Amino acid sequence: MSHWPPQVNALPDELKRIQNKERDLRWLWHHLLQQGAPLPPEETVPASERPGVISNVINTHTNPPAEIERIKAAHADSLVDEDHLKWLDKDDDRLLIWMLGRIQHLHFYGHGYTIAVPSTAPEARRDAIILTLDLWNTTADEKKRFLADERANWGALRTPETDTQWIKLKDGTQLRWAWEYLHKMFKALPLPPPVNNRDLHTSVLASLDHMAYNHPAERKLFIEKMKKTWSQKKYRDSGKAKKPYYMQLTKDTRTKLEELAKSRDMTAPDLVEILVQGEYDRISAPQEDSAEEPTTGA
Repeated sequence: MSHWPPQVNALPDELKRIQNKERDLRWLWHHLLQQGAPLPPEETVPASERPGVISNVINTHTNPPAEIERIKAAHADSLVDEDHLKWLDKDDDRLLIWMLGRIQHLHFYGHGYTIAVPSTAPEARRDAIILTLDLWNTTADEKKRFLADERANWGALRTPETDTQWIKLKDGTQLRWAWEYLHKMFKALPLPPPVNNRDLHTSVLASLDHMAYNHPAERKLFIEKMKKTWSQKKYRDSGKAKKPYYMQLTKDTRTKLEELAKSRDMTAPDLVEILVQGEYDRISAPQEDSAEEPTTGA
């Protein structure tokens, strides 16, 4: 398969500090795409060749020196220092999924170009979050404020464990049901299908975390309803749930049945069930010979 052929192997000297940082180089590639540069999808070009491809694009600009200065200015005002990103732990999938939900409104841009955050694989979530923030068309100071606010929100809005401990990591059936339930109720975060039980569990919890914005009480009610719905499903699936059974009775028998049920403070179907079970147990019990052997006198 052919790929974009670079004519040089490095960025212009004025941009060398960008070339030496993976994050910065990724930002530059997507920034130029936003500006309408004729670049192919990043993943189709080997990493070692990307600086050369970018250099070719800059060199074909109508005014390369001016374009370089524009890039330097945009770079300085777009990327926040790593210190503001350290709390985005690469190993905390629940946090990263939650944060993907928080930046959905940031990833739309002009020129018909968007970052496909929803299709991000688990191992690439942190990079996608940072790239989206880097390309957000606002100042670095505004990004710092946003990150500080979201860090505080994560600590305050994470769903208490007492509300979610019924959602079991090892119960694949329950987790698949929970994810489908969230989708049906339009509460699931826009993510690709989770890859395993752990990812399912994390995606469910992160979606519940995300519900708390401005509506913590509503989230609690939602979780209670969700838990009740799961319990009902388990009961139905167990085969113990009652199914309607209709039988014809004379008016006199129906009246007597209702009177008997009322006298025992129960419903007619419950009384029928007790009577049937009792009779079944009686005829199913082992028959014992209750006749006594005749005794003989002395």
